[in-house]
Amino acid sequence: MKRRSPLLAGLSLLLFFSLCVLILVILNITLVIPRRAAQTFGLPTDKLSYTQQLYYATLLTLQEESLTRPPDPLGEARLFKVNFGEPTASVIQRLQEEGMI
Repeated sequence: MKRRSPLLAGLSLLLFFSLCVLILVILNITLVIPRRAAQTFGLPTDKLSYTQQLYYATLLTLQEESLTRPPDPLGEARLFKVNFGEPTASVIQRLQEEGMI
């Protein structure tokens, strides 16, 4: 019976370990990230494909801190009115001008 070389055995073990890590990363991306995004930001619409849901969940999770923290945590509460029918772009611009986002 021929004996395997230690180098081949080491490479096989490294390959097996790498595959296990890759599987864990894929599971994390496909299961944990969407669940975390849904807990923080709400469920995605059914109109998005699974790939789109995964993409947006990943973006939201990566930017979670900047999206959920106020620019000035010690600032005072300020009144901000949104007019009925006002375009989203206008609201965003006014929020930026006020330093709220």
